[in-house]
Amino acid sequence: MTDETDRRDQLRKRFWTSMNGVVGAVLRSRAHPVLSGLFMLLTYEGHKSGRTYTIPVAYYLREGGEVWALSEQGGWTRNMRGGHEATLLIRGREFRVSGTAVEEAKEVADMMSELLQERGPRALRGHGLRLPTDRQPTHDEIMHAAEGACMVRFRVLHETT
Repeated sequence: MTDETDRRDQLRKRFWTSMNGVVGAVLRSRAHPVLSGLFMLLTYEGHKSGRTYTIPVAYYLREGGEVWALSEQGGWTRNMRGGHEATLLIRGREFRVSGTAVEEAKEVADMMSELLQERGPRALRGHGLRLPTDRQPTHDEIMHAAEGACMVRFRVLHETT
């Protein structure tokens, strides 16, 4: 990685960290349609700390009651290893879900490929993956992007509101 790329990644992380409170407030408000097509609120309990965390996360609705979220390995995704219940606020509706982290690069790449085929080359932009958005990425580009990435597969258990 170049110093410029590292700097851009750090700025992106700082930006989203500072925006979490603003995005969360909008997603909880009547103005949620402005952002709720792209972001959901994830509420989960930390495995080690027992603390409750609520963060905005980009999501992808899937058939059969699944919701996918893509992130870097570590952070909140480590709490979904082996399955973990959580709550999602999606488009003003709250759902109890079971989340499972998918960390194996080949499986993450397969899921990313599926999203890219269905939604086009811009489907995964904003995740810092460095995938081209003007054409479908190659298999090698997707595999490279999947290294260090984690896809969390949420299965809806029931609606809570």
